[in-house]
Amino acid sequence: MAATSESSDSLRFRVSKLGGEEQDVQVERNCSLGEFKSMLVGRGLAKEGLAVDFIAEGVLMNLSRSGTTIGELNLAEDSHLVVITRRSHDYGQIREVQCMVKSHQWPQGVLTTTEGHLYVCHWGGQLQVYDLELKLLRETVLKSPPVVHPSQMAMAPNGELLMACYDGSAAVVDSGTLELVRMIPTTQRNKSTGLAIQEEELFVSHLGSGQIDVFNLQTGQHLRNLDGFTGPSGLCTFDGGLLVADRGANAVWLVDHEGNRTKIGEGELKHPNDVAVDLSGNILVMDTGNERIAAFRPDGSLMCSILPGTFTDFGNTHSYISVNPVNGAISVSMDDAHHVAILAPPIQSD
Repeated sequence: MAATSESSDSLRFRVSKLGGEEQDVQVERNCSLGEFKSMLVGRGLAKEGLAVDFIAEGVLMNLSRSGTTIGELNLAEDSHLVVITRRSHDYGQIREVQCMVKSHQWPQGVLTTTEGHLYVCHWGGQLQVYDLELKLLRETVLKSPPVVHPSQMAMAPNGELLMACYDGSAAVVDSGTLELVRMIPTTQRNKSTGLAIQEEELFVSHLGSGQIDVFNLQTGQHLRNLDGFTGPSGLCTFDGGLLVADRGANAVWLVDHEGNRTKIGEGELKHPNDVAVDLSGNILVMDTGNERIAAFRPDGSLMCSILPGTFTDFGNTHSYISVNPVNGAISVSMDDAHHVAILAPPIQSD
């Protein structure tokens, strides 16, 4: 975030709904986030009773944080804040794929950013970026070697794009230019298929060895291993810790910040390849063997199946899933079908 000037006790922002007209809003620095949300409700920019986030300078922020003031967010004067009303989506009402995004062969990792941009990488090294309307913005081909069969991706706080590579390494790419910045070697050179970032730590899973490497994100120093998995693939970090899609265990593991593990979906999943969390804390699993997306509530109970039979398993299919934080759309890389499916879950009535 850009530094703010301390010469005034108030700040002026340009605030709008997603795609809406901007309004000038003057707010005191010591205004709490709760008071700021009430101000947005009064101006018709948010709705009472629904959780609200906003995007400022490409960063998604939560207005539900207690004890925080506007001044403590260190937002620049005249920043443009895009308000997102966080609604619950009715996954059980998804009846069809909304659209298919043109793809190269064997799309792998999909990642949606706080700006709503969709990144898609492919087994052959192609990398594509789409805007919120799914128009292609730019694309490139990452040469192999050093980038060997990239899969899951994650965005670092500094804007660098990281991706797991099948030879056991992780590639660091400039998310704007799509140029390779550097490679991070890992300790287990065996089928790296998952990658996630949480604060200053980088997690890389290895399908073949059953381990997850943990690195310092800035230095690349290896910190520790997480072992005891059968076939860890896609990873997802969120407030509660780390989620691991374990293809071999036919389950998803929740590893909390103290290292405790809880199994989710045991007896309900078959070869889950990836996992994502929506803004309401629901857990979406790419349930490969059952050819569906399995939606679980935050407590781990099964909510529903999404489009069973749609996501064909060709026997060695590795599809990935991502939830767009801006509009709730679900992106699925349909690996062996060679395209990316976009699902638009209906919003539950208030």
